[in-house]
Amino acid sequence: IIKKFAIKFLDDSSFQNLKDALAGKNLDVHLGHTHIKGVCVNLGFDKLYEASSKITEQLRAGKLEGCDEMFKDVEKEYEMTISVLKEFAEQN
Repeated sequence: IIKKFAIKFLDDSSFQNLKDALAGKNLDVHLGHTHIKGVCVNLGFDKLYEASSKITEQLRAGKLEGCDEMFKDVEKEYEMTISVLKEFAEQN
């Protein structure tokens, strides 16, 4: 079951939604796009969870300050996670 949902993460739009919301600098929109944190904790993507958790908590506090820098960490971990998942999907 975990394998199935891990591979489905490749199609999950929560990262792109967060990226788009941050580009708009609208706090109300941002909070609706922090779904990535929950997905990562459920799938055991610890490093991506940690990075997304930081930005989620900042947004929940109503602060956009520092979010651009935090997003860079999210993006780095997301790209690494996606890379590994793509390799895994190709092997299975």
